[in-house]
Amino acid sequence: MSESDLNKTVTQIIRQMRKPDDSDDQLENVVVTPVRKSLRIKMSKPDVVSKNEEKAIVKRKAVKKSSSGKRKAEPVILKRDIKMRRLGSDNLNKDDSLQKFDLLIAPTSRFVGKVGKACSIDVITNINSKLSPDQMSIFKSSRFGVFLGLGKDVLSLRLIHSILLREVHYPDMSELWFNFGSRNMRFSLYEFGLVSGLVCGGDESRFSNYCDGGIFYGKFFGDDNRITRQVIEAKFNDAVWDNDDDAVKFAKLYFVQCFLLGSLESTLVDSRFIHLLDCPDFDDFPWGKYSFQLFVQSTKNKLWTFLQASKQSTFYRLYGFPHAIQFWFYETLTTVPDFLCSLSNAAAFPRFLRWSPKNIKKIQNFDFKVYDDPTEKVKAGPNIKATDFELSQNIVTGLSHQHFIAASSSDDESILEVAKSACSDFVNELKDLVFDSGVEYSDLELDIRKQIYDSIVNFENNKLTDIFKDNSGEDENVEEQIYSSDNDVGDSSSKDNDNSYKEETENEEQQFNDEDVTVLDGGEIDAEVHDQSIAENVSGPENVSGLDSGKVNFY
Repeated sequence: MSESDLNKTVTQIIRQMRKPDDSDDQLENVVVTPVRKSLRIKMSKPDVVSKNEEKAIVKRKAVKKSSSGKRKAEPVILKRDIKMRRLGSDNLNKDDSLQKFDLLIAPTSRFVGKVGKACSIDVITNINSKLSPDQMSIFKSSRFGVFLGLGKDVLSLRLIHSILLREVHYPDMSELWFNFGSRNMRFSLYEFGLVSGLVCGGDESRFSNYCDGGIFYGKFFGDDNRITRQVIEAKFNDAVWDNDDDAVKFAKLYFVQCFLLGSLESTLVDSRFIHLLDCPDFDDFPWGKYSFQLFVQSTKNKLWTFLQASKQSTFYRLYGFPHAIQFWFYETLTTVPDFLCSLSNAAAFPRFLRWSPKNIKKIQNFDFKVYDDPTEKVKAGPNIKATDFELSQNIVTGLSHQHFIAASSSDDESILEVAKSACSDFVNELKDLVFDSGVEYSDLELDIRKQIYDSIVNFENNKLTDIFKDNSGEDENVEEQIYSSDNDVGDSSSKDNDNSYKEETENEEQQFNDEDVTVLDGGEIDAEVHDQSIAENVSGPENVSGLDSGKVNFY
């Protein structure tokens, strides 16, 4: 049979298989060249899947061969599930066997990861190059101006990965908890705000009048159907503005969307965030809350899911402003190793400006050196707490600090620290409740409140200090001390104990009065704080945490 006869035969067969209403022109276009059997079958097969179903289902199934050589198809994965995995949302379902504060990844199961970030330092570089000196001066005076000093080598993805490997199970999906330095430490919206200086609390409803109908939006984005990060960046690089005010607004939009809310270039931008540029309080919008949410979604239980899937070396990307967790890590340490970073300004605000990170890419045995080396390993102190100045900036309004220290149950020394910290926080809260600076008290009420305050201070100085004093070499344990202190009242020997304690207190007071407070070069203060000084201040003392590197934190 010749080639022309074969084509005619195929044409006749296809005409019989196609619907009668199909035109001959369409058919002739199909049979210009010889048609293979597999192609003819595919052409004749009707569509049984709707377009909506095609969008919701992955078109191809991943097929792999098992060890026996048989073909094995994996179950179909919905596209929306893939998107959730990309954001980390599917990593929130935990194993029922996990208890609160259990390590998600055992020390023997830790693995190397490839980490990327969505925020690019090029954003800051572009802002510095595009704005004029006058425009730059206005931008620097805003809440976002402090970020212009971030360098390209500031962010350490290696350190952040090591921190994430120490995540512990905690049911609250809006917080991250980690175990390092023998303590479980919280990284929440409160800590994120103190480190970044971004507004994370307050009432967001006051911006509701600026969520649509913006003049800036209509001027620069009125003709755009899809506004993505890439669109905003292109317009900024083209300098589409014609005055200083619009230039600064565009710089703020570019910085917020492409750096603070760092995500993929194709990510759609919420239009209300652009409308907000007409609001005079644009800087005070809770951008920190949205940036922190992106970071939590990309990290919460993320490495745990990789381990469950037996992916020992995998890639993941950090969204939002990942710098915050790195500088928070520095802030929580009582001693900061020299190879990690150096303290540049202990009083800077926001707190990420206090530190100058060092390049740790070439450090050998990094994980062991930071967390396990007995000579250089880090040790965590109390979590950070807002100062009076930070509270005045209204960045953590309505949020609270970590009231307790959750220690590992296997560490007896840390358990004692937990109890001591909890008791100390409780006593400090009681003292704060005695006096209210906005209330005027009568002489009688003021006298009663002073007596109550003195009683609390007396308990703190006498009983609490005695309970948690160092008992090395003694047979009496902490529980026995608590029991004996609770039963001092009515005990026949209590008077003798009180007399001996008064003599001991008087000796300590005399010793404290004789000590000198030495101011060292560089403004460092070398002094020992005694409990007796608490009674001298009605408002209660501030907790002071000093770092070996010279840092002094006031909580």
